Amino acid sequence: MRCIEILSLPSTRMAHAFKAQTYDFVLPVMPDHIEIAYVAEGKLTAEMDGVPYTASEGDVLCFLNDSPTRVHSENSHCHHTVGFSVKWKYADDRESLILPFVTPSSNGTGRICSLVDECIYRQFDTTGPSAADPLRLLGILCGIDRVNRKAERQNTPGEALAVKAIKYININIAKPLTQSEIADYLGISPGYLCSVFKKSNGVTVMNYINTVKLKGVRSLMESSGMKLYEAALQYGYSDPNYVSMLYKKLFGRNITENPAGPGA
Repeated sequence: MRCIEILSLPSTRMAHAFKAQTYDFVLPVMPDHIEIAYVAEGKLTAEMDGVPYTASEGDVLCFLNDSPTRVHSENSHCHHTVGFSVKWKYADDRESLILPFVTPSSNGTGRICSLVDECIYRQFDTTGPSAADPLRLLGILCGIDRVNRKAERQNTPGEALAVKAIKYININIAKPLTQSEIADYLGISPGYLCSVFKKSNGVTVMNYINTVKLKGVRSLMESSGMKLYEAALQYGYSDPNYVSMLYKKLFGRNITENPAGPGA
């Protein structure tokens, strides 16, 4: 879960409602900028660091714009967005704002969506900026934090298992890992693990594992000059050809290519 500290009063840069049959856009890196969007109709997927997060009607997306992010939808959808300038930094304590990539509507996002719409309506106000504008933007951020803290306190047994699964994966990331192994460790069936993990994290167990491993392989190759097969072995992969194929499938380019656009 991402935690940040706000260092300045925010000011609106843009606010709009957007509807389209299909959508595919890469949000560029924009320092001191945050965008909040909610899905009014259909579904919208955001790929951050190579991991896809799908938001449905009423869900709220939070883009910190510190890395390129691909946002896309293959079907008709509508999303409402507000973007604002604000100085912020990551924090490692739970006293700061909790801003996950996706806040599900089941957490209670109605007030957040209403504040986003108020920002959009303000774009048509000819009287100019209001003293209430920064407070409205801060209200959006605090609203996301509040509903996620409330949901966190009400975690279901399945969500608690998903958290334990991630901890086990991160500790054993250098080893070959399977869904069955993790399910055995937790004392549940692989099918149940798959269900609760996808519901809690928006991705499958194996997608999460491979994304973390492949980013680690790529990082080793760049930082230490390791060959692909050497770096792959450090993360439990014995076949470098499989690693190359899997990397291209997940990130859309060869593992040896220079970074360009979203992905690891």
